[in-house]
Amino acid sequence: MQPILQVQQITKKVRSRTLVKDVSFDIQKGDICGLLGPNGAGKTTLIRMLTGLIAPTSGDIFVSGMHMQKERQNALVKLGAIVESPVFFPYLTGRGNLRNLVRLQPNLSKKEQIEQVEETLHIVGLTSRADDRVGTYSLGMKQRLGIAQALLGKPDFIILDEPANGLDPMGMRELRELVMELHKRHGITFLISSHLLDEIQKMCDHLVLLKEGELIWKGQTQELAGEGGNLEDAFVEMMVR
Repeated sequence: MQPILQVQQITKKVRSRTLVKDVSFDIQKGDICGLLGPNGAGKTTLIRMLTGLIAPTSGDIFVSGMHMQKERQNALVKLGAIVESPVFFPYLTGRGNLRNLVRLQPNLSKKEQIEQVEETLHIVGLTSRADDRVGTYSLGMKQRLGIAQALLGKPDFIILDEPANGLDPMGMRELRELVMELHKRHGITFLISSHLLDEIQKMCDHLVLLKEGELIWKGQTQELAGEGGNLEDAFVEMMVR
């Protein structure tokens, strides 16, 4: 089966500095994959390349078989993402923000756009607050609205960059449950970057580890965590080698 994401020898250089060096890995359809690494490891740079925001210096990225650099528009149709914090107009309602964003989906009729907005609001549990201004939303609600935005266009694959930043324990739990529900009911594949190792261990069946821009480990979460099941200890050990 063709991987939903193929990263082939990706390198990103800025002037004389190498931010990401010769990184290769695949994500299979149906996986929830965690992207881990300390600050400065190259995670956000990698995610920006995976989402087409910046181009790699060398290497290839394929999303559902579409070449990100050569078929960017077609590849992006298959992909939803929250890169860093989602940004919305605070004076518009949640529904109003999504209706603005769904217009970027070129293949949908106006009726289909409205239907998708309502469907995604329902999926993320925001229907009852859809007509409230986003400026009144809690951080957790804004994150859910961000996931609703990522769901527009019904992508097979969603990338989340530090989605739990700033959330309280209840917000983190709600986010985790939403990701697991989307995976179970809608078959969505995820790549999730986070510093919260406990949350990653609860959600992700596979992991990719970066250090100083290089891939140092990839495989199943259980394999890295080991018999003791402590991902934090295993992660720290990998980082100090």
